[in-house]
Amino acid sequence: EPQLERRMRKVFGLTATQYILRVRVDTATKLLIDTDEPIASIAAMCGFYDQPNFTRQFARLTNATPAQFRSEHRRRAN
Repeated sequence: EPQLERRMRKVFGLTATQYILRVRVDTATKLLIDTDEPIASIAAMCGFYDQPNFTRQFARLTNATPAQFRSEHRRRAN
């Protein structure tokens, strides 16, 4: 196992790939809440290949699609 992977697992409990995905999704949640940018634009800004891939990964980690997440957050904010 490469040294970076071992250290990432030790420090964060995640592989480097899992950590990067988590950071991308965390960034996307902030953009979904704070901006009116289209979801496809947010996907691109956060480094996802395309919107369907972004939606799958986002939903897997948050249990909501980006549109559901944005809608739910805005409902609570109003």
